[in-house]
Amino acid sequence: MLGGFTPISCNAISSTSAFIKSGKIRALAVTSKQRLETLPDVPTLGELGIKDQESETMAGVLVPAGTPQPIVDLLQREIAAIVHGPDVKQRFLDVATIPDGDSSADFAAYVSDELAKWKRVIEAGNIDKI
Repeated sequence: MLGGFTPISCNAISSTSAFIKSGKIRALAVTSKQRLETLPDVPTLGELGIKDQESETMAGVLVPAGTPQPIVDLLQREIAAIVHGPDVKQRFLDVATIPDGDSSADFAAYVSDELAKWKRVIEAGNIDKI
């Protein structure tokens, strides 16, 4: 898009937010369920009438199954403290990324939901048959 070879693109917001803010590209919509705090004028696909098409980029820290719960809890607390520290939190917000990290149980549920959602997409599209 920046080179003028394609008129439209779908990218992770973290890699495009600086270009959006500078006016080099225009965001038509975000694929998250809610508008982004750092790009409040950009509507969601749902707001544009394209329902049930949410897709978010996420990152997380995973440990091997069977890791003792006290270690999981310690890692979660320390990572949450880092993520919510003022400097790191601001760096996330600068690239239109929502810092989280408050609950390992919530993250596990999110990952489980995402796996189920994308499994349905793969099966419906016969993607695993290609």
